[in-house]
Amino acid sequence: MIGDPGGKDSERNFLDEDTVRHNVKCITKQVTRVLENLTKISGSQFRFEVINNADFYTNMNYLSFLREVGKFMSVNQMISKETVKRRLNDPEK
Repeated sequence: MIGDPGGKDSERNFLDEDTVRHNVKCITKQVTRVLENLTKISGSQFRFEVINNADFYTNMNYLSFLREVGKFMSVNQMISKETVKRRLNDPEK
């Protein structure tokens, strides 16, 4: 739902819901195919389920998100990345 900037030096392009649904469908198909091929190639049988993270993040409020996900992120690590430094130094990007 958020998108991803190609060069990491510009704002994210927000996708409309139809595009997101299409992308989810295509990614699910690709991941499923890879996992099915892995099963065939390895000769091992294993179960897998492809899930959409929107199923558990859509109704999560901001504080719950920060509590559950934010604890794994370090602001210092993020700020040390070159792409973040460039954006901080040039907010127009």
